[in-house]
Amino acid sequence: IKLQNRDLTSCLAGVQGKLVYPNDPEYYNDLIDENTRISYTPSIYPTPPTVTSISLNYDITKIQTFFDAYNQLGSALPDDLSFSIVIGTGSAEFVGVYRGTQTDATQALSQFVSSSQPTSTTYTEESFYNSVEN
Repeated sequence: IKLQNRDLTSCLAGVQGKLVYPNDPEYYNDLIDENTRISYTPSIYPTPPTVTSISLNYDITKIQTFFDAYNQLGSALPDDLSFSIVIGTGSAEFVGVYRGTQTDATQALSQFVSSSQPTSTTYTEESFYNSVEN
């Protein structure tokens, strides 16, 4: 990602370890000054007939195993997967949606799940519209 006058790395350097995300009103205060502009180009895909919602839960004391697995295997994760990581007090959760069947999602994530060692896994196959409602 290139920003108007600097790259994202130098922009993020000012965050100093704080966890920020786009829905946080402090996000733009921490990252953006009046000379920086970020633009996003969304990709639009056809609505898939089936998606699989995914939840992988981790004990926070073993979260390093998750990050090690992600660093090793993250680039091999399929493009049909989108996810976020929610870190709480005693746990962390990988929440994602796979554009495809539960069988395909399970197969596509099998090596990552095996390496990251979640305490629980949940795959729910449903229509795209049901996944958005939930």
